[in-house]
Parts: sequence; C-alpha cells; structure tokens
Amino acid sequence: MEQLPPSAPLHMRYNTATMVIAEADGASPCVLQLDTYGAGSATSGGGFLGRFARGSKTSLSNVAVGDRLGFNIFAGYAGGAFRHTGGIEGVVESGTISATSLPTGIRFLTIPQRLNQQARTREDR
Repeated sequence: MEQLPPSAPLHMRYNTATMVIAEADGASPCVLQLDTYGAGSATSGGGFLGRFARGSKTSLSNVAVGDRLGFNIFAGYAGGAFRHTGGIEGVVESGTISATSLPTGIRFLTIPQRLNQQARTREDR
C-alpha cells in the first residue's frame, strides 16, 4: 500500500457496506490515528464523524426518532469467529426534530453471558 504524505487528502468509495482500511499482523495494534495541529481551542482535536440522513445522496431527508446516526463496534475472536460483543452508537431520541433541535442519545451496547442476547444500557445527562 502506498504511503501518502501527511498533507494528502484521503478519499475512498466502495460499493459494499464494509471496507477494510487497514490490517495489522499482530506485531503492533491497528490504529486509525487522527492528528490535528494548531493553537488549540474547544473545537480542536482529531475525531470520528458518523453522519446519517434519510432519503438518497441527491435528495436528503430529516432523520427520525430511533435512527442510528453513527456507531463503533468492538469484537474479539472466540470459538472460531469474531464475536461483536460491544459498541457505542448515537441514536435520535424522542422530541422535536428541526433545524434547531435534534435530540440525540449515546447508547453503550454490551452482550452478556449468551452471545445471542443483546443488552443495552443508556447513559442520560
């Protein structure tokens, strides 16, 4: 894989739902690192942005209560396969959805003892 200079933009388009960006051979962790530099402020720092809209790319529509806006999933290898056993997701909650209001909650997902049973916990502010 070609290594791009730090100033090069990275644009990807893939025709399936899953795309592997990088893999590690076990000698070191596989990390997606987001670096930013500058004087610093409350809006500085690297981050992950998960976005969702209903409709299509050319005709966007508002989200609705219950829509998942973005997520991170965690998995471990057990029993001959990767088991997705935890995650964090942002979800539209009940309330007014408008240009000035988008009620959003963060859910922490875990799977206890049995892998076919999903338990969700929710942290409220």
